[in-house]
Amino acid sequence: MRLFYAGVGRKPRYCSQTCRSRAWEKRRAARDGLIAQEVVERPVEVYKPIDAEQVTQWLSGHPRRLSAVLKMMEWTDEHLAAFRTGLEHSAEELSLIPIEEKERLESALRETFRLRDALAYQQHRLREQKKENAALRRELERSNSRERLDSRKRPNNAEAPTPVAEQRPAAKAAPLPTFSGETKTTKVAGQLVTVPAHWNRKKIRQWMRDNGR
Repeated sequence: MRLFYAGVGRKPRYCSQTCRSRAWEKRRAARDGLIAQEVVERPVEVYKPIDAEQVTQWLSGHPRRLSAVLKMMEWTDEHLAAFRTGLEHSAEELSLIPIEEKERLESALRETFRLRDALAYQQHRLREQKKENAALRRELERSNSRERLDSRKRPNNAEAPTPVAEQRPAAKAAPLPTFSGETKTTKVAGQLVTVPAHWNRKKIRQWMRDNGR
């Protein structure tokens, strides 16, 4: 009978257990000098299908093998066009990237662009706030320096002058407007004034000059 080899273990020499027994009997008889012994070994061809995983294992780590295979292949116009476009717009059987993976990569790319735009906007706001803080700091430093200069010019035993607004008769003082919303009380030029919370010292002084304070 024809020998069959499954590809695992030692290659068979006998087609069945019956033939194995008969061969053993012949060898024993040959040792006893009864018959001549003749052992014939026949090559066994085993067909094993090759899949993509085996081809990948055979090519992995062997760039020369991959180069040889690519040179021996017959490239059609469809294959060349698919490689030129990165195999992203070719037929599904020619695509190197699965559809799910492509969608995940495109979604991650869109999210990256969105985060980049958000980061650029936050950086712009941060620069604007730094400029505003620097301007407020300079205004505060000028105001403090003027107050220190006024305190050095005033004699130590002299009392602080009474604000002009307090010396004026109440009947002649201009009525002050009321503000709605959030307000703050601050001291400017020796006077306590209540103004909207978002006003700076420059706007407060302008308002005091306009209202005769």
